[in-house]
Amino acid sequence: MKIFSIINELISEVGKVAETVERKQFKSIHIDTEKGIYLLNGEKVSMVSRIDLEFINGKWSLLITREELYV
Repeated sequence: MKIFSIINELISEVGKVAETVERKQFKSIHIDTEKGIYLLNGEKVSMVSRIDLEFINGKWSLLITREELYV
């Protein structure tokens, strides 16, 4: 039964992480690697390490992962 306890803890932690995700409206994305243009909703983006673009049930969604450095 210890495995169920571990699974429940993991599910709880995933829920906490999901609550901390900042949600914004997704309007547009423009990526031109030749010109070095990276725009999200018309604004320049930087320090992005991952982009996940999905189309589910007629709706687009975008998840970006940013790298931040604190010194």
